[in-house]
Amino acid sequence: MNNPRIPALTVSTTPWRRSILGGMRHDAGRRMLPRPDLRGRALVGAALALVLLAACGTSNYRYIDNAKESTFFKVPSSWTVFRQQAAQPTDRASSTVATTTAGPWTVVVDAAPKPDVAHADDRYPAFPVVRAEIGTLGQQGHDILSIAELRKFSTDFKLDPIDAANTGDPTVEVVSYKEITTASGVRGVHLVFNWQADGQRWVTIDESAYVDVKTTRVYRLAIRCESKCFKDNRATIDAIASSWQVRA
Repeated sequence: MNNPRIPALTVSTTPWRRSILGGMRHDAGRRMLPRPDLRGRALVGAALALVLLAACGTSNYRYIDNAKESTFFKVPSSWTVFRQQAAQPTDRASSTVATTTAGPWTVVVDAAPKPDVAHADDRYPAFPVVRAEIGTLGQQGHDILSIAELRKFSTDFKLDPIDAANTGDPTVEVVSYKEITTASGVRGVHLVFNWQADGQRWVTIDESAYVDVKTTRVYRLAIRCESKCFKDNRATIDAIASSWQVRA
């Protein structure tokens, strides 16, 4: 029988522990990064008009843009777009100690024939679902954010896929992994992995998680679906992931 999942990467036996804050390690028992409030639930029940850019010569895709954050990505024109019913974030920093919200910006895009914003919270969506989020870090998050913490966004902070694969966790298969620093100083990770979250079924997740040069804003683009669905839609998902641009 053909493998319904994307082949996994051979992972190094030495855990990736490099911190984007200059050598700080994340180890068991040490402080965990509080999750930024990125998952606002006030999403409109029908697709709202977004700021859409020209599709660069093709009608197959449209661009979704957050102009205030200089962030954009493209999705197939036939997919349904939902956005959070809130203003785009405007403040660039937080003075509070805990993780804060500054009108978190969330967009969900659903490829299902019967689209529903709730599909973004399905563990094993049958069709590709995209979630783009921008949130603000408080002072504590600013102080302890690391590459390992960015990787945990993809599993709702249940585990770090790279560490899990390095330690032989049979429920995690890393497909690809890259640490990124842009010319403007935005830095983060792009990670694709298969995850058997309930010990039975597999989901494949493509996660890009970045932080700005001041370590005050987090930018995420997550694309997921059941692993066979992901494999069947790999070209489209790769096109979406590669279009994600953060120029903060």
